[in-house]
Amino acid sequence: MKQLAANTLIILICSLPVYGQRPTTPAAGGKDEAQTITVERQALTLQDPARYRTAISLQAARRVVVTAQMSGVVANVYQELGQDVKAQEELVRLDQRERQLELDEKQALYLLAVATANSGASPAENEPRTAAAKAALDLAKLRYEATQIRSPLAGKIINVAVQEGDYVQAGSPIMTVVDASTLTTLIPVERSATKAGDKMTVQVEGQGVEAKVNAILPPPPEMESLRDLYVSLAAASVSIDNSAGKLAVGQSVLSEMIPRHPIAEVPNQSIINATEGQRKVQVIRDGFVRDLTIQLLGNVGDTHVYVSARFQAGDELIASSSTPLTDGTWLRPKLAVLEGATGRGKVDSRSRNSDDDPNF
Repeated sequence: MKQLAANTLIILICSLPVYGQRPTTPAAGGKDEAQTITVERQALTLQDPARYRTAISLQAARRVVVTAQMSGVVANVYQELGQDVKAQEELVRLDQRERQLELDEKQALYLLAVATANSGASPAENEPRTAAAKAALDLAKLRYEATQIRSPLAGKIINVAVQEGDYVQAGSPIMTVVDASTLTTLIPVERSATKAGDKMTVQVEGQGVEAKVNAILPPPPEMESLRDLYVSLAAASVSIDNSAGKLAVGQSVLSEMIPRHPIAEVPNQSIINATEGQRKVQVIRDGFVRDLTIQLLGNVGDTHVYVSARFQAGDELIASSSTPLTDGTWLRPKLAVLEGATGRGKVDSRSRNSDDDPNF
């Protein structure tokens, strides 16, 4: 646990505007007023959020890669990328000439077998012969129909893998069709706080969408790094009703458990309520107080928590203060001010505005 250092600092409240504060009236004699406060501050050890980032997106609950059932040359491609199709609608047709000849042959042999059976020959001979001819005809029909590659479901085509003239092997991918009426995704959760059947709000590109937790699963490899920040990490498989078609496959999902900015471990007492239900911490940056909205992550014991915010190298966390501080307040060590007042040190006592500081 990091050591907190109590430092006595002084605020110069001057007649010129200070960023984040209203101008104040100068004290008698035109001198700046100063207020002495006690601030507990600590250095921050920042972690790069890049190692925790993982891409999360919406996927269709039903997704089928349509493949060729037999080898052949692609004769016709009937559907295009992004097109909506109905169930059993034809997507692609292979060259049918060989299969058509085979079908004609088996049809003729079947008719011959039937005619022979009707000529008065022994039933013991005719029935097996007719059955074999019928089976051969059915097989020829099945192979002929296999040249017509159809969609097994109603949906949208998101990938076309062939074009007319291509030779495809049996099992080769032809098109990918998705049914986007129900969407799904996998997001990190804390196992102790989530269970199957729960409802939750998922952030999809800036909008909150209601989702249902279908299952709690072990986190996939790309989420394993988050174990550094959370004691009980899991992954929730969630589904979203998209029957209205307002969402699309591939849209980005934002998880509050994945940090977006540098990460630091801070004491719970340093976290302050902000507007609209948000939380913030305050840091000292180049001598000024800065308010930083935070993203709460995992707890570190009972006294500390990981947070993500727009921290910068050199920031000092304000763990506590004897007086509430506003964003933009200029803080100076009391000793430096006293030395300036007695002439033992050169101290610039003019008011500064954070907007004028190029390093702010």
